[in-house]
Amino acid sequence: MGMDKKRILVVEDDPHLAELIKERFTDEDFIAEIASDGEVGLHMIDTAPDLVLLDIMLPKVDGLTVLEKIREKGKWGERVPVIIVSNLNPDSDEILKATTV
Repeated sequence: MGMDKKRILVVEDDPHLAELIKERFTDEDFIAEIASDGEVGLHMIDTAPDLVLLDIMLPKVDGLTVLEKIREKGKWGERVPVIIVSNLNPDSDEILKATTV
């Protein structure tokens, strides 16, 4: 074996949804951590997770700002996969702005 587990950062303010996502990834042998708002998410990206699941509508700092800050983090930030998790309409202005970041 010897392979390190992949780390996933879940930035989601809905505690039930965040726990469900965390549980699912943990069951699949990933390390999943939760940030309950954008401010905490910004601090946790410094640990350079392998994947970020990111809600757009977050308290304190919105998901688009978090995404911008991730992309500013050098090589890691340029290459880390970020999956937007949101109940917004895919054609909403917020989602369309995110695709240009």
